[in-house]
Amino acid sequence: MASDMASDTTQLQDPVAYPLVSILYCVKCNWLLRASWYQQELLQTFTSKATSADEAVVHSIVLRPSFVPGTFQVLVKRSADAEWVLVWDRLRDGGFPEAKALKQCIRDVVSPERSLGHSDKKSSGTLLTGSKASSASSPAPPPASGAVSSTGSIPLATPREHTPTEREIETYGSPKLASSHKTFCEECVENLPPAWEM
Repeated sequence: MASDMASDTTQLQDPVAYPLVSILYCVKCNWLLRASWYQQELLQTFTSKATSADEAVVHSIVLRPSFVPGTFQVLVKRSADAEWVLVWDRLRDGGFPEAKALKQCIRDVVSPERSLGHSDKKSSGTLLTGSKASSASSPAPPPASGAVSSTGSIPLATPREHTPTEREIETYGSPKLASSHKTFCEECVENLPPAWEM
C-alpha cells in the first residue's frame, strides 16, 4: 500500500508551471465569470494544440480574487525568478481587453515570434461594457449574470432601457452611469477609468 502511494506521488506534477499568467479580479464587482472567460480563451489559444508541455506557450493560468475595489489586472511571469509583467490593467488601459488584444499582449511577452493565427489580425484593443460596448467581432465575455439572450448573443451587463433609481443615480454619480454600468461595486465608482467618464 505504501509503495502504491509513493508511486502515485511521483506522478504528481507541479501545480504551477511557467510561463504563468495571473488574472486578478475584484470580488466585489462580481468579475469572476469575466475572469474565467478570459482564462478559458487563453487556455484554448495557448495550450489546446500543444502535444507536449514544450509546445505550450503558457503553462499555467491562475485566477486570483482581489479585495481592492475595481481591480482587473493580467500579469505574466516567464520563469520563477523573472519579474512580473503587467500586460493589462483596467484602470490604466481604460476598460477590459478584447480577447484578441489580451492574447497578443501575453504572446509578446512570452513568445514574440509565435503566430496567433486569426488572433493576429488587426484588433480594436479594448472591450468596454455598457453603453460603450465594443463593436469588434470577438464575442464579449459574459456579464456577471451569465445570461444569454434568445438570439444567442451575450447581452450587456444591464439593459440599456434600465431606469435607475434615485439611490443608483446618487451612488453612480449620474443617470447614464447608473443605467449602464451596474457591474461595478460602489467602491469602484470612484475609481472609474477616464473612458467611463461622462
